[in-house]
Amino acid sequence: IVLFTSISSISMLSVKTVVSTPPYEGIQIVDPEWVVLGRRVYDYLQAAYGHNAYIDPLAWVYPRGSSHIPPVYIKISHGTRSFLVHALTGVTTKHMPFWAYGNFSGRWFIKGEKFSCILTDVAAEALNVSIGERVQVMDRDLLVIGVIDAEYLDQINDLNGEPITPEDHRTPMAIDHVSAEETIFVPYELAELLGASPVAVSIIPRNLSLVKDIGEEIYETASSLNIVAGADNEIIFYALTTQFLVFGWQMQITPLALAAIMILNIILGSIKERERDILIYSSIGLSPFHVGPRRTSASSAFWSSS
Repeated sequence: IVLFTSISSISMLSVKTVVSTPPYEGIQIVDPEWVVLGRRVYDYLQAAYGHNAYIDPLAWVYPRGSSHIPPVYIKISHGTRSFLVHALTGVTTKHMPFWAYGNFSGRWFIKGEKFSCILTDVAAEALNVSIGERVQVMDRDLLVIGVIDAEYLDQINDLNGEPITPEDHRTPMAIDHVSAEETIFVPYELAELLGASPVAVSIIPRNLSLVKDIGEEIYETASSLNIVAGADNEIIFYALTTQFLVFGWQMQITPLALAAIMILNIILGSIKERERDILIYSSIGLSPFHVGPRRTSASSAFWSSS
């Protein structure tokens, strides 16, 4: 019977829509395991959509060290004071992202600006530094141009529902993100200069009605990545799913029905043969629930010994 059946797999686009207000209208592109996307992905998106959309890369800069004992923290210094963070977050200088509009003082990065930074309020207080002063980070003097509330940032998630802060490399077996107070923000150009590559890219079309179309178009060329779009009070997840197709199952209906009838006939015949034994068991007080297991165990012992 099985020889008449063919099973094959097919990969196809699965679209899951969640009715929820997105943090912004646009598209987010990340690797499922937060592996670095690479400069080529960013360059492709910039060439394909940069003429009518903002292409915003996100990069994380981790401490430099040997492969045997990698450092866990990056030291930020101001005078005699210092503060440790787990990673730097490289962000776009083209415009202010959605998460920077709340509990933020100072200004955003200017396009082309490289040696500047935005601190969290926790870092600014620990360093006793104000906007307009300089701090030392990884052998570079950076101008502090803004301060943002760390507690506010910890409540902000991107389109995919995950925090905007860097991945925590102290927990290699799980994908966790550091708290906002364990990072500071620098221009993407500086992050790239320090050796980082994009881990995520956001696309914000100037015509927001194109968000869904661009999301589907990108997925057709990069199906291995997680593509999330936010538009019209919906968050849309594009994913590659595998489905199995079974051919020839229609031919199994008749043989299976005949097999079921044959098995039922054997069972009824066996019961009929043991009708007298069942009546004897019933007369001494055994219920059908007692008789059934006894007959089953007797049959099992017979077949196992034969």
